[in-house]
Amino acid sequence: MKSFRSSLVALGIILASSGYIPSTYAAVGDFRLSGGLGIVTASNSSGTDLSAGLEFEYRMHEFMGLGGFGTYVFSNPGFTLVGLPEVFLHPLAGDWYVSAAPIVEFGGGLGTHWGARLGTRIPFSIGALSLVPQVSVDFINGGKLWSFGLGISI
Repeated sequence: MKSFRSSLVALGIILASSGYIPSTYAAVGDFRLSGGLGIVTASNSSGTDLSAGLEFEYRMHEFMGLGGFGTYVFSNPGFTLVGLPEVFLHPLAGDWYVSAAPIVEFGGGLGTHWGARLGTRIPFSIGALSLVPQVSVDFINGGKLWSFGLGISI
């Protein structure tokens, strides 16, 4: 499992550092809505679980947006992550971003925990849609949740 996680981290770093690949540019004043599936793995566990989520962004400036996300993790027991507000920084003024958000984790008998998320994504245009590989790390309750996903953006 350790080598699988290392491979996914390496893939995320390669995608994030491979340069800017333009997709449908979100103009100032536009909204973006993404939905996707992914996998989540905890730093203190060997388990990997499926997740599904939605993310939205309002583009306030060519270099910045504001939004939020919700993710459900299909573990045993399942739990939900919600981040609001999520700040999106677009260093190249395109659709690639680095984001940060305060988050809350709840459900599945785990209690409620607060934390922070750092993430990135880089979209690849396919006509009116974009395929969006994403990587994020959540710092919650003294541990880390790594999320790797593939979304579709409209």
